Amino acid sequence: MRTVLISLLILSSNFCWCQSTTDWDKYCKFWVQDIDREEKFLISNNTDLKNLADKKVSFIIPNLPNKKLDNGNRYIIAYIANFSSDTVAISRADATMANSSTEILVDKKWLLFQKSAGSSCGNSYWTMKLAPKHYITLEIENTGNNGKIRIPFKAVIKLGSSSLESNQSYIYVSKERLKTAGKPIRDISF
Repeated sequence: MRTVLISLLILSSNFCWCQSTTDWDKYCKFWVQDIDREEKFLISNNTDLKNLADKKVSFIIPNLPNKKLDNGNRYIIAYIANFSSDTVAISRADATMANSSTEILVDKKWLLFQKSAGSSCGNSYWTMKLAPKHYITLEIENTGNNGKIRIPFKAVIKLGSSSLESNQSYIYVSKERLKTAGKPIRDISF
């Protein structure tokens, strides 16, 4: 009986104190910043966007340094700009973009690097309307920027049944992270 009790105690302590084995660097978050419809979010008021001649929806990563917070977190600044005369529906999950991912260029092939973790709460998902000639600002978590290997990078979001890809940018990755490119990333829920 004493052996059974000790075994149960050891097993239960392992379950209570176990740690997640999820590699969170495989999941991306595209935080949406500027979402109100004030005049300041008109494309004509943004120096990074106003000179572009596109007549559609564009995903733009300007050539800017990463935004770095005091806690060490780094973010890549990006814009989704609606150059069209139509309103565009964008899938959201709370304060982030739903259905987003990142890719890196390895051996002349774009490979999945990260994908959005999503949400297990159905109430988190909603559709945002991006008005014509307006844009939103994204801060893309840059968890891959911890290495010494400079590699081409792009971000991707789903807009309905199509994908919208950003222009090419660069991040720095470690050899270990580079090896994870193109490998399946399991869906998770919280």
